[in-house]
Amino acid sequence: ADAARVAALRTLTAVGLESVAYKLPDELSGGQAQRVAVARALASQPRMILADEPTGQLDHATARDLFNVLLSSLASSDTALVVATHDQIIADLMENVWVGRHGRLEVAR
Repeated sequence: ADAARVAALRTLTAVGLESVAYKLPDELSGGQAQRVAVARALASQPRMILADEPTGQLDHATARDLFNVLLSSLASSDTALVVATHDQIIADLMENVWVGRHGRLEVAR
């Protein structure tokens, strides 16, 4: 339990939310809830993260900062990251990009 608490606090700090560590979910804004979800995913050190519009409720600067934290946290891990986004700024940060067109996925990069 102590190791989980330390990991949770470390990842909350990484996404700039150490101040909400002891708040209940209904006390968080939509953007804070999204950042907590990213921190929760990082804290568990999964083999894969599937993220559907992970920055949808964030302004562009916060979204970019959060995504850079996510990518740097995953850089030294074996965790695969799959992101569905309409945000071109986030797509530009990804190594591989596929675009959905007419019900099919096409390699964009």
